[in-house]
Amino acid sequence: MNIVFPVSAYSDKVLQAVSDGGYVFSKHFTEIFLIIMDATIILKGNNLGKRHQYFNHLVKEYCYKDTIFESLPKTTPIDKILKIDVANHHKHVAYIIKTLKNDDMLYVSRALKSYWLLNFEYSYIINPVYLETNLFPEMSKPGVNKMKHWIKANLKDPQRCEEFYTYYKNDFEDSIKYLKSCSSLFIINQVGNIIEKLTPKHLKVLCQICPTVAKAYFECLLKNNNAIMKYRECESEFFESFKCILKLDGNLYLELIESYYTQGRLSSTATQYIVKNFKINFLAKQELYTSQILDVNTLATCLTPNECRDLVFNLAKAEYLQDWFSYKSVEPLIKRLSLEERTCFKKLIFIDKAVGEKVKEWPYKKPECPKVIIITDNIFDDEEYNHYEFDCYQDEGYPPGENIYCPRSCTSMMNKKTMLEQLFDKYRFAGFFKTYAELKNRLQAESTIEGRQNILLVLISKSGGVFEHVETLMKLLTEKHKNEPSNLRATVVRSLIKRLKFWRMPEDTWSLMLTFAHGLGLDGHDGNPLCIEGLHAVILRSILNGTTPTSDLMKAYYNHFTTFKDFGLKGSEVMQVKKHLPTILQGRPKEFVDVVSTYKIKDIANLEDNLAKSAIGNEDLINSLFDKRIARRQLITETFPIKQFEASYINALRHDPSLLGDGVIFASLAVKEKTNHDRFLRTLKIYFGEEAGLADQHLAALSNALNIAPKSSLVRPIAMLSSTECIIKKIDELRRNKTNADLKLASRFQNSVHTCKPHINIDKVDWKILGLKAVGNNILISKSISLEHNIKSCLQRRVTFPLALRLALNTDFEVETFTFVVVRRPKIALQVAVSYYFNATLTMPPEMWKIVKEIILTLDYNKLPRKVIKYLTYKSKIPKNIEADYWATVYQARMRGKREKAMRALCMVEKLLQQVDKDVVTKIINDFIKNDITVKNLTNYENLYSRDIEVDKPSDVINNNCMCLYMRIIAKYLVFATNSEEQCEIIKNTLNPFFDHIEIVWKDMEDKSYIVNCLDAFLKSLKCTRAFKDPRYVSCELIFTTVTSRLSSFMVLKEYLYQYMKINFTQLYCSAIKSALKQNPHCFEGNDDKSEAMHIVGNKFGELIGNGIVDLVSEYFFSIIEIYKEGLRYFISEYIPYKESRLNFIAIVIRDQRQAVSPIDAQRVLDDLIQLEDLHPPNLQNNPIPSELLTPNKSHSNSSPPDIIPSSNHDYNTFLKAFSKDVAFCELLFNSVRPPHWKRKCGNAALDN
Repeated sequence: MNIVFPVSAYSDKVLQAVSDGGYVFSKHFTEIFLIIMDATIILKGNNLGKRHQYFNHLVKEYCYKDTIFESLPKTTPIDKILKIDVANHHKHVAYIIKTLKNDDMLYVSRALKSYWLLNFEYSYIINPVYLETNLFPEMSKPGVNKMKHWIKANLKDPQRCEEFYTYYKNDFEDSIKYLKSCSSLFIINQVGNIIEKLTPKHLKVLCQICPTVAKAYFECLLKNNNAIMKYRECESEFFESFKCILKLDGNLYLELIESYYTQGRLSSTATQYIVKNFKINFLAKQELYTSQILDVNTLATCLTPNECRDLVFNLAKAEYLQDWFSYKSVEPLIKRLSLEERTCFKKLIFIDKAVGEKVKEWPYKKPECPKVIIITDNIFDDEEYNHYEFDCYQDEGYPPGENIYCPRSCTSMMNKKTMLEQLFDKYRFAGFFKTYAELKNRLQAESTIEGRQNILLVLISKSGGVFEHVETLMKLLTEKHKNEPSNLRATVVRSLIKRLKFWRMPEDTWSLMLTFAHGLGLDGHDGNPLCIEGLHAVILRSILNGTTPTSDLMKAYYNHFTTFKDFGLKGSEVMQVKKHLPTILQGRPKEFVDVVSTYKIKDIANLEDNLAKSAIGNEDLINSLFDKRIARRQLITETFPIKQFEASYINALRHDPSLLGDGVIFASLAVKEKTNHDRFLRTLKIYFGEEAGLADQHLAALSNALNIAPKSSLVRPIAMLSSTECIIKKIDELRRNKTNADLKLASRFQNSVHTCKPHINIDKVDWKILGLKAVGNNILISKSISLEHNIKSCLQRRVTFPLALRLALNTDFEVETFTFVVVRRPKIALQVAVSYYFNATLTMPPEMWKIVKEIILTLDYNKLPRKVIKYLTYKSKIPKNIEADYWATVYQARMRGKREKAMRALCMVEKLLQQVDKDVVTKIINDFIKNDITVKNLTNYENLYSRDIEVDKPSDVINNNCMCLYMRIIAKYLVFATNSEEQCEIIKNTLNPFFDHIEIVWKDMEDKSYIVNCLDAFLKSLKCTRAFKDPRYVSCELIFTTVTSRLSSFMVLKEYLYQYMKINFTQLYCSAIKSALKQNPHCFEGNDDKSEAMHIVGNKFGELIGNGIVDLVSEYFFSIIEIYKEGLRYFISEYIPYKESRLNFIAIVIRDQRQAVSPIDAQRVLDDLIQLEDLHPPNLQNNPIPSELLTPNKSHSNSSPPDIIPSSNHDYNTFLKAFSKDVAFCELLFNSVRPPHWKRKCGNAALDN
């Protein structure tokens, strides 16, 4: 293929070069063409438009002539652009691909005009595999992003789009852009997979392509809890995205509206469209559409008067709408009736209420928002303690909460109706003459101005604009009230104008109004006060009548000008205003422009030319014309000095570059302020970049201005117009001067060097000259293939370590780079790592976490940068794979400072205890046991204060919350043993030392309330359902036995009976869960319904409790059941989570006691437990206890109690036996130890036995 240049395209210099022999001839065409090596193209034309035309002409010539492609010039930007366009025309694939790899986005963008690359024949290039493995690694990051966007916007082949979507499906934000161009079936099938990630914006795009997506979305939504919660948060936005379906598939849209829409009313346009095109749907559910969905005002205009009457009648019959139905809610519908019919109908509906038999219930299903599916309603979730109780110990870097809601910060006030509203309501359903007759007399008797004003306003409203009514009212006003205070009369006139459109009244009535409005300025003279609405009505009436207002009126009108746009004019009135108003405003160009712009008047001869002449020298008018987009081209010379933003400069380039002068104007602007004219400067350099051209003139003017006044605002424009080589020399020169001003200016040039052309090659320039920002701007967007080289280059300089780390993130060089930097700048390594991995939902590689963990444990945590502490401690997006180890590490680091600052991390350690390294937990617990179980930490100082004992609380005392937190962790640690050997090791090294210290402290303390409180937290946490139901952990029987034994050495049973009972019930509960696992090993797996597991555990738990009761009654006395029952109530109250299924579980437990205890006693226990629930009542109405749960379990009716009672039960019975014969002990049980809420009197029965 040969391409040649026409001789006509070259200057004299080029022709001289040709005469010297630098040419060849082509004989394929009659015209002679030249091939000039390394020649440049010089565009011709006075303005940008002509240069564009000339350039397009050159491209067209070069495309259709036989010229050698490689010989095309490529020196200047315009040369390269022309070559790209020629390659595009001839589908020169290799050159287009080469251009796409260019670092300059100007050429990449031009190459992407090659839309033929998207044709199927080039699918070997435009496919995700080739792009990601071959092309994208050799493109800059902006180029990759630009090309991806180009493919998403222009690739329309469904099959190929599905290929792209499938390839990028792990990156939702990337893949979703391809989904819209896939086939409808493919889109619908994918909705369920991405429903949790879809936003209203995504849905709107997909529904525009395939309306059925909306239906598929709701079908999938009802099955997905996470998606439902997201939908409920932005319900109105989601439904807004479905509006596009209305005109694509209206029936589907209305089906969704009728099923799920609960967010206010639709727009006026949507209402009109629905009633016009889907009236059958509306009539089928007219109560729903009118009361909740459609705009009532618009609906009234779309229905006939008879239809409005029938609709209101049906609404009045609907008793289920009584909270909504009122006169105001249906007023637009009633106003569609004639005046005669309206009065009777209002009386029938609102006074007599003669609507026949009312409908009590909705005749069809109401729309409702999808509800969250509760699948975790079970009692097997352990109580979780949040970290908020420790947030009072805040770091300085922790952002305090803002706008905290306080329920008592304000009081709600009932909207009390004004006297005017009350008067309106009184006569709302009365006709004009009845109202007039009553209020006429009342008006004469009313002494207050406000009262008379209210009466007159009601009468104006009741007149309804009927000429006869208005005339009657105006006669009353002129005869009896024309001497009312001017403020009252002005208010009445305003109401007449706005409500009754008074300029349309007959002449006699109009004259009465003018008589009443004397002294209000309606004649053009000064009014006190001036009634502006009345003045406007006088002018408008004059215009509509075709008469010219008096000079006084026009003078007043000019002072209070209006275009009458807000007067609600009829079509005929608008035509009159458009015809006559411009005529009377000929001498007022500013007002004339407002009218022309408001009414879009275009039929006035030479309108723009005349306005342009009038605007010369009038800056206000120029601004007005510019803002209203009138005569802009005619006024470009006058507008340019006033409007100095970028669009004005581009406009000057397009039409009249002489306005720019020699660059001094722009230089003056850049000296005054920081400009944002990048597009203008780029256009200038590309299309006016010839030697001594407009671009050079601007550069010279800017450089001169910089020499005179070194303003930083001049730097960026100079950089954009200069070559990269010149700017680097300038920076080097300024740095050598070493004055503060020059160094500051050099820094500014360094920050702008990335805007220079051609693109800078940082490998050939000293980085000290470029500066860190310029290097970063270049490296961070560089090609992937140069990644390793760039990282190594950054690691050679200490100042560019952060750049190296950012480049290495999430790459194969990550660990190696961070390992290198950690030794030299650990804080920087930590800051880069946490800002990346802790700021999004990512997975942190274990090798990277190992590096970060080492830094946290090595450095002084309190001396870390505040931003790092904020990310480490308060960001919730911690990578899930390292979360447990992370909080344990933060705890260890914070403990080197103040303990209070570590408690929040320790709370998270407790929550994730199963996942934390056992060696770390062991160290935390052992340190606590060894150092912190002391008298001063377990002394109830608050109680001592209340006794007026003077005591100084040590500053290092651990508060109650922290002590209980450690106790809970110890208790949970004890039950997480995977085998018997480990369990024995835990008892030996943790449990026994713990109780050794507790026993020592116990003996040294007089007030034991604090330590008992801590031990209660310990005992409660022994009920760790996570450990009980996990088959990886061994049975906790030995733990419970050892705890009971150790407690008995210092806690007297008769004083702390309920502590022992809690241990006993916890053990029985554990045994029940282990039994359930034997019966069904998978009953606790997943997040599905746990009703089966609850039934099995409840049965076994009740059976074990029944066996315990049988054993106790047989050994002691029958009333021991009361003591046992109260302990059970305590256990259930404190240890079983308050879920809706809680009562069902209790009923199952009690039912299975009946085999051991009489049904009456079992029912008493159940009744008492239900009474206890009143403290925290579940929703009994929605979740009643099934009756079958209150009947004996047939499967156990013939079975006998098990022969073996758990060992802890024997231990518990041993303690009971030791004290059961002690009457004093029984008195203590029933009078002192029983809880305050125990109302049943059973002490005497126990003593009798």
